[in-house]
Amino acid sequence: MLRVSLKNDGLVLGLLDYSVWDILQELVYEGRREPFANLKDLQNVIRDKWHDVDDQTVRKAILQLKRRLAAVAKQNGGPIQHIFC
Repeated sequence: MLRVSLKNDGLVLGLLDYSVWDILQELVYEGRREPFANLKDLQNVIRDKWHDVDDQTVRKAILQLKRRLAAVAKQNGGPIQHIFC
């Protein structure tokens, strides 16, 4: 899990599953041949591309997170087997 906060620009993404970040990263860098000029440009593209992430993808990640947390609780914080759905 990764926490990203772009509070300076009013955008707070909070906790997201890596699968959602992978999709967002693909959208952000799709077709790019040169690096971003600065952090502000990257933040603007992330903000714009976030709207292209499918709602169903985000919902699925949230449901998986609930299952993962339940598995950790069941093991009293111990290691768990990863279950891919």
